[in-house]
Amino acid sequence: VTLKGVIEVVPRKLNKGLVVKNVLRRKRDLPDFIMCIGDDISDEKMFTAVFSIIAQGSAGALTKKNASLTPKHAFTITVGKKVSNASYFVEDAADVAGLLIKLSGNKTNRAMSWDNDDEGLAMSW
Repeated sequence: VTLKGVIEVVPRKLNKGLVVKNVLRRKRDLPDFIMCIGDDISDEKMFTAVFSIIAQGSAGALTKKNASLTPKHAFTITVGKKVSNASYFVEDAADVAGLLIKLSGNKTNRAMSWDNDDEGLAMSW
């Protein structure tokens, strides 16, 4: 699959959605917080997998009276405003970095920028 100048080589029947489902199903209880961020079409199955797991967990919570099967917070975020299965969007990679810094609780007055050099996109402080 060729996406945005990247060549992604994966087995034909493997995708990010299946990986997310596998990781979340291995846990006895779903985590309290799920956040998936992606910027292209290969991330869409990951977004729908999160909602699928939540729906299955919610159904299980209703029948088993086990609230731990439903995460308290789940966020799917696409980078760039476009049609997507994600619930939210951010404009660009700088917004993703800013979001992660805010979530970490780290307060910094340092300026942050993204530089596109010969080796790809690099974050500088």
